[in-house]
Amino acid sequence: MPDKAWELLRAGDIDSGLNIMSKRYQDKPTASTALELGNGYLFVGQYKSAWRHLDHFNKQDKRPASIIFSMAGVAKWCSDRPLEAISEWRAGTEAEYQDWAGGIECPLLLFFASNSKHHPFREIATEADRLLQARVTKQHHIKHWPGPLAEYVLDQIDEAELRRRCYVDGESEAILYDRQCDFYVAVRARAAGDNVKSVELFKKIADISSSDLQGENFFLGCMWQPEFFLARYEIANVT
Repeated sequence: MPDKAWELLRAGDIDSGLNIMSKRYQDKPTASTALELGNGYLFVGQYKSAWRHLDHFNKQDKRPASIIFSMAGVAKWCSDRPLEAISEWRAGTEAEYQDWAGGIECPLLLFFASNSKHHPFREIATEADRLLQARVTKQHHIKHWPGPLAEYVLDQIDEAELRRRCYVDGESEAILYDRQCDFYVAVRARAAGDNVKSVELFKKIADISSSDLQGENFFLGCMWQPEFFLARYEIANVT
């Protein structure tokens, strides 16, 4: 059964959809409900509200999760506040709760920032590389997603191997993982000067019309990926 709040947001009834999400969060203020409301704000382009909400939750949470910092950084990036976005992503590398690969997501977002066309922070490329190298080298669970993305941006595996490893958690998850692959393939393509390929891939990621065919879980999965919102921003602002 479709989620009513997201259904309303997609139909353009923004206030009603956000009100449902806000009530869920107020009734049960967990990382999951906080992230849902934050992502709802991001989806409708209310970036300042997204950041204020996520930042408030982070300050209240004694054991923060990196995904909250990831999305708070997305809110800042999409508000044209790249330095503040980078600060969020840096903070996320120190969060107590990390992704299944042991803390890959936030360093990957720093890698993106170092190769952005609109805000090219080349000076943090070394920092992103150092953080990713440390995690790939020291952590046995790098095989878990999004670990393969780190190996790809470090040029330890090629695109074909990256796509193959999308299936580490089964076919249903592979559809979503493949979109994250598209994002970092696009970032590397742009860094190599292939703007045509990067634009094509960013457009593919930002286009969620296929979610009507893939189903509700696919759409919601996209909403939980920082890369979706960043790709949408790239297409709207820098291509």
